Amino acid sequence: MTRLERMLANFKMEQKMTVAIFLVVVIPVLTLAGMLFYGEYEAMLRDRQTYAQTSVEHALLEFSRVAEVSSVAAQAFVNNANLIDHLERIDKGDEITAQERIAFYRSDIDMLERMVESNLYLDQIRVYATNDDMSEMMPILYSASRMHRLAWAGEEIDGDTWYFDYTDTLFPTHVRTQKEHMMCLLTPCQGDGYERVGVLEIVMRMEVVMPSLFAATQDEWSCLVRGDAVYGAGFTDGDPWAPCAQEILAFAESMEEDGIVPARIAGKHVLLARHEASEFGAKWIQVFSLESAREQLFSRLLFLGVPLTAALALLLLVIRLLVRFLLRRFNGMLAALETVRQNPQCNVPCEGGDEIAEMGRQINQMLDTIRSAMNDNMRREMLVKDSEIRALQNQINAHFIYNVLETIKMMAEIGEKYDIADAITALGKLLRYSMRWVSGTVTIGEEIEYIRNYLALINLRYDYDINLSLSLPERFYDQRIPKMSLQPIVENAIVHGLEELAQDAYVYIKGIEADGACQIEITDPGRGMTQEEIDLLRRKLAGESGAAGSSGNGIGLKNVQDRIKMTFGEAYGVDIKSQVGLYTKVIVRIPMEKGETHADGTGG
Repeated sequence: MTRLERMLANFKMEQKMTVAIFLVVVIPVLTLAGMLFYGEYEAMLRDRQTYAQTSVEHALLEFSRVAEVSSVAAQAFVNNANLIDHLERIDKGDEITAQERIAFYRSDIDMLERMVESNLYLDQIRVYATNDDMSEMMPILYSASRMHRLAWAGEEIDGDTWYFDYTDTLFPTHVRTQKEHMMCLLTPCQGDGYERVGVLEIVMRMEVVMPSLFAATQDEWSCLVRGDAVYGAGFTDGDPWAPCAQEILAFAESMEEDGIVPARIAGKHVLLARHEASEFGAKWIQVFSLESAREQLFSRLLFLGVPLTAALALLLLVIRLLVRFLLRRFNGMLAALETVRQNPQCNVPCEGGDEIAEMGRQINQMLDTIRSAMNDNMRREMLVKDSEIRALQNQINAHFIYNVLETIKMMAEIGEKYDIADAITALGKLLRYSMRWVSGTVTIGEEIEYIRNYLALINLRYDYDINLSLSLPERFYDQRIPKMSLQPIVENAIVHGLEELAQDAYVYIKGIEADGACQIEITDPGRGMTQEEIDLLRRKLAGESGAAGSSGNGIGLKNVQDRIKMTFGEAYGVDIKSQVGLYTKVIVRIPMEKGETHADGTGG
């Protein structure tokens, strides 16, 4: 019995049926509820993934637009012939008259300024000359010393170069007081000889180009990674994602390819997006938290779980009442059985045609059988008691006979009739063995001793001697065998085999161990039997009907066969082998008892 079965065995049938029915109903309900919840969770996850994909695509599209607008504006400036010519003259130190400056300002600077103002992405477009010997034309044209005030002044500018997150320090700090996050596209301005005559700076506010970079919330966070530089991580005050920024960057770095994947960051369920911002030569990383959506989903589940739990509790109560109603007759049957236990003469009720009624009828039939068996047992016990009394009387009679035989033996010894004394001794042992009250089996050694005494008395009848030849292993003497199993065989060997010879002879008893069994062979060198006689005797031993004959030895062997099979089982018994005029061998097969093994020995 398994542990579960032992545990269930302690529950009543009413409880088992209640739990079983409840589980049959609840498991599909909970499975369906789980599937619905899982479906809602998957739908929520798909919605967040769609939102994340849209958000990332929108950001990348904005980057592309900014890069395109910046590139167009840069080309408009560096391809303006008047601007390049003016920068070349400044670079060479040529004198520029006031009229030329005014004309240049009205024709080109004013036009370039209007182009900047018309573009929402652009904050400033500035051109820095190569020296300070010039007249600045704000807000477009500045001297070289102005450029050196900016954070990117030391950058190597060989082509279009992006620079991120710096503060505009072109003018004194009191002009701009707020914390600024500027980005710019730097482009060299080249003259006709491809020498640098100035630097073009297209300035944009990162808050405008990348608004999510500085608007971190519990649900979203983003940063721009270029090389070892990270822009946006922890920039805003109270950024909730700042403590786990490094974990985010490490996870993004471990991604095999760009895309959106679910992740666990600082114990939170998130969607992490990584995409190439090729316009800036950087990686764009965004994090979208799933915690709020999960909390809403679990709150809804809890909201629905309370009435569902109440409904299941009510269902359990209804099922228990229903089961109790269905088992009321069964419980009545148990009560009736308790009454029967106290008064065996009572019967259980069996009205109706259902299984309970049929069980009642079967129980009543069983009770009738038990009562009949009890009466039979009582009669048997009375017979056993009578038998024990008779056995006791026989033992008393046997004691009287033993005492008489002892008296006769003493009289014979006094008269020096020792042969008679020995015969009386053998007869006493024979009677003591046959009349002794035993459980049904004796040792082979005791049976052999009985045969010795039997032969001692038999030899008084004949003018010739019949001797016993033993070849038994020592351990065989302790084997158990039904009482009076070997003596009838020896008697048959003398009466039906050796008596007609009327000469000295031997009865051979040999013991061998075969296939784990104790096999005893009793052989006489007498007249033997024909094959027809052997077949008839074997049919008698098998109990086949119609197997009859005049041979008297069949009854004794059949009795020995039946007692061995009743004691040891159908695998054991008696068999016969014989040849006419040579011998007859009776083989007795009994189980070998396990015990101490002794050296083989023989006796005679």
